[in-house]
Formats: sequence, C-alpha cells, structure tokens
Amino acid sequence: MKNLPFVLGVSLLLALLTWLLLRGIDTNAPAYAVTLRAFDDYALAEASLHRDVLQARAGLLRNYDAFTSHAQAMENAVARLRSHAQAEGLDIKPVDRLGAAVIEQEGLLERFKTSNALLQNSLSYVGLLSTNPEFLAHEVRLAPATGALAAAILHLSRDTSSDALKALQDRIDQFAQQAPTTGPEAETARAMLAHARLLYGQLPIVDQTLRTFIAVPSAQALDETRTLFSRHRAAVEAVEQRYRLLLYVVSLLLLIMLVFLGLRLRARAA
Repeated sequence: MKNLPFVLGVSLLLALLTWLLLRGIDTNAPAYAVTLRAFDDYALAEASLHRDVLQARAGLLRNYDAFTSHAQAMENAVARLRSHAQAEGLDIKPVDRLGAAVIEQEGLLERFKTSNALLQNSLSYVGLLSTNPEFLAHEVRLAPATGALAAAILHLSRDTSSDALKALQDRIDQFAQQAPTTGPEAETARAMLAHARLLYGQLPIVDQTLRTFIAVPSAQALDETRTLFSRHRAAVEAVEQRYRLLLYVVSLLLLIMLVFLGLRLRARAA
C-alpha cells in the first residue's frame, strides 16, 4: 500500500503520455495534401485555359470543348478548397473571391467564344477571297484594292490601335468605291465588304475581351487563399510541436519515476 501513490502517479503519466502521443500525431497532413492538390489543379486548369484562349485568338484552335473542361476543373478545385476551409473553421472570403474570379472568367469566355468564332470565319473568308485567282482575274482593276484591304485586315488582327483602325477604314472606303455593283462578281465584292466591316468592328472587341479575361484578378485571390491555408497549416504544426515537446518531457519524468521505483524495489529486496 505504500507504493500505491507511486503506482497511481505512474499510471497517470502513462495516460498523459498516451494522450500527448495522440495529440502530437499529424492528422492534418492528409487533408492539407488534398488542399495542395486542389491548388495545383486550379493553377494547371487556369494556365491551360489561358493557353487555349490565346491559341483560339490566333486561329490555331477551332474546337472550344477544352474551354469547358478547364473551367469545370477550376470550379471543382474551388469547391474543394471551400469545403476544406469550412471543415477547418477558416475564413472562406478569399475562397469566395477566387470563385467569383472563376465566374467572371467564364462570362468573359462565353463572350470571347461567340465573337472569336465570327472573327475567325471572316478572316478565313477574306484570306480565301484575296487569293482567289478567279475573282482577281475577272476584276483586274480591283486587285490592288483587294490586296490593300487584306493587308490592312491582317495588320489590324495583330494591332488594334486607332491608327490601324483608321487604315482599315480607308481601305474599306477605297474598295467600296471600286467594287462592281453589277455582274457576276458584284455579290462576291459585297461579301468581301461585309466581312471587312465585321472585322473592323469585331477585332477591337475581341482583343478587349481577351485583355479583360487575362487581367481578371484571380492570381491575387489565389495567393490570398494559399496564404490562408499555409498560415493555418503553420499554426497546426506549431501546436503539434508543443505537444511533441510535452511528450518528451513526460517521457523523461516517467523514466525517472521508473528508475526511482526500481531503486526502491532493489533496496527493499536487499
């Protein structure tokens, strides 16, 4: 009975040791790994979306199905980040701002798809007509104006400044004055003018939409969200570190008590 308090103390230390061990286990690591994958998925989807949009503007991509898959991947990543933030009791405002940036990009993307489809169709028609030998053979006097109009459109597709717009308007006026109003090529000339005027209006709009799309402040919202989770992770690791330190201290105390108990038992046996 004399050793009962000592045995109780050892038992309490063992219970405390077990509790500290459980508290010191990094149970947040798997969830944080999932969060990091969500960040990677979002960044990859957004970069792929920007790449495909630029390719579509240059006429190198005609299939817009990839836009939808990239946007869906961004939405899924934001949903996972929001779910994890709510589970950890974090402020979800940065995640909401990131979600709002995704919605804004999707709206601009729909506008870009519609305008760019018209633009690429007109560019293809102008390129085909300006190099059509049959049209130029029937309208020899119109060949210089056709070439100048095509060159102005090509320049505007690379530079939508006010000077380029004025140059294209001048070429449109020149072509309109020389275009035939009757005959077999009159309809072709009117189609050429219609597409040139459509490009005059659409090219600046498409480029403005593209600039707005690229300038959507998603990077800032993504950095704020990443900072939110990294600070939470640092706080969790600091708490776990304190528990591991306490675990070490309790282990030493338990070792000392066991040594002391061994010495007492040896003394009694002697």
